[in-house]
Amino acid sequence: MEIFTIGHSNYSIDRLIDMLRHFNVDCVVDIRGIPYSKYNVQFDKEAIRYSLTKAGFIYIYMAKELAAKRINKISYNEEGYADFEKVIHEKDFINGINRLKNGCKKGYKIAILGAMQDPIRCHRSILVGRALREYGFNVKHILDDYTNTLKDSEIKDIVSIGKELEDKTGAQAVTVIINSTDGAPIDNYAIDLFRTWGIGQKNKDNGLLILIAIQDRNWRVEVGRGLEGAIPDVLTSRVMESIAKPNFKEGNYGKGLTESYSTFADYIAKEYDVKLTKSLNVQLPNNSKDASGDSDFTILGIILAFILIDTLFNKSRICRAILKILFLISYTNRNGPGGFGGGSSSGGFGGFGGGSSNGGGSSGSW
Repeated sequence: MEIFTIGHSNYSIDRLIDMLRHFNVDCVVDIRGIPYSKYNVQFDKEAIRYSLTKAGFIYIYMAKELAAKRINKISYNEEGYADFEKVIHEKDFINGINRLKNGCKKGYKIAILGAMQDPIRCHRSILVGRALREYGFNVKHILDDYTNTLKDSEIKDIVSIGKELEDKTGAQAVTVIINSTDGAPIDNYAIDLFRTWGIGQKNKDNGLLILIAIQDRNWRVEVGRGLEGAIPDVLTSRVMESIAKPNFKEGNYGKGLTESYSTFADYIAKEYDVKLTKSLNVQLPNNSKDASGDSDFTILGIILAFILIDTLFNKSRICRAILKILFLISYTNRNGPGGFGGGSSSGGFGGFGGGSSNGGGSSGSW
């Protein structure tokens, strides 16, 4: 049985309808616990029911059965959150799964509606999609590029690797897929998202963000200050260029994202001296490393040749002048007014956790 999921995000209603029709969906099951939006009122429950019904879709609201925010609190933990491992055994939840199963058997093309664009961060994947897969469904997540869907197995890989990483190290690695940054530089968009969400632990800033803008065909990896030793800028570029980019070019967003995510998680785990059992064990190609090494030796050779020529033919006058300039710059930075050292590009974010980044990472396109 095939079933789709989709997040309305900040699309227009026409865009959402067009995406649903592209996949021949005829029935939309809304599983949002709070079906109202302050900024996207077109997706308020009454409004979206009217729009979808007018467009010829069947609209069903099933928050009681499948929402993350449960009406029945029997599966809530002491912190006040629903324990998904318990929710999947609730009578209401099982009834909801059976209703979806019956609808598919009757021939309806069903799409489960959530709020967030990225399925990785929405309960339609983490809770409902996971359960549907156990019941034998082929779950497909509709993205707004119209060319591919993120496979549920790929969602499962990212979620399981991320959970194991956080459980063993405290570090947080997050992936975000968006349509476009709407003209904003992806570096700025990523660092704003990184800080707003507070990725990483408070006072440790051990977070990593992989941001993919599909329509723009751009990517950005943002690294928290606490991970800059384990994940230097050159490594972020190498991973994305050699693993993610070739897959993105072929439209294999899920494969490129999961393999690069697993690779970064392995490097973080190594920094904490732990091993991830959920890792995909992706190996980086050696050619990038070799090229980098050759480049380093070339630069070193040029410097040594310059020093030798200056010594033989100019009595080291140029080298001595350069050293004097460097000394004066160093002295000014230590004792002058201001300078360029000290401080951070961000402060703490209280209850958000981490989120402090010096702009470490890299960006690119495909």
